[in-house]
Amino acid sequence: MHASTFSTIFFVLLLIIVLFIACSKKTTPATTPPIETSISPTDKVEQLGKALFKQDFSLDYNKDKTVVCISKAIKTRPNDIFSTFSFVLYQVESEETLFKEAMPKATGKWLNNKEFQVTTVPGRMSGRAANIAKNGYIYHVITKTKRQIK
Repeated sequence: MHASTFSTIFFVLLLIIVLFIACSKKTTPATTPPIETSISPTDKVEQLGKALFKQDFSLDYNKDKTVVCISKAIKTRPNDIFSTFSFVLYQVESEETLFKEAMPKATGKWLNNKEFQVTTVPGRMSGRAANIAKNGYIYHVITKTKRQIK
């Protein structure tokens, strides 16, 4: 009888231990959240420029530095007189690409804080007409519209 009491007690203790283990709270090791390194807006613009144009690109900010023109003059052939003006207008705060285009024989500049002008070099023109004619457009960064130069 002594052996059966011992085995019963042993079985009950084993059952209690198993129940404690099964019912205990499962804890997972505490994980530390990933450390986010904040990149400055200037560095983000630089990274975008490198991603788009690899090297030799230009950054031209508007007056308030809220929008930047990331551009590169690309020559399709080494003997080209005029290059293709490839550019992206990028809003710094919202990290949004506003406009992207490549224009042969063109240049770009900020007219004011909200308007970016792209001017194309016309083909052959006589002396007086060359001074008057202006081709291209003006892109408005707020309304995201472009209008022809008059």
